[in-house]
Amino acid sequence: MVVARCVNAYVRRAHVAASVDPAVARAFMRLANLVDTPETLLQPAMMARIPRPARRPRRP
Repeated sequence: MVVARCVNAYVRRAHVAASVDPAVARAFMRLANLVDTPETLLQPAMMARIPRPARRPRRP
């Protein structure tokens, strides 16, 4: 369950990054069209292009 949430969050960020970064868009579309494997989005160079969300302060 936790792994699925992490993967879903990462794919969500990749989808957002694909709207502004052509390299991420290309990799995302190749993955969606089953040309490349899911590991394509997990390569270090690709992970550097997919930004992490800003940390939100915790509520008391």
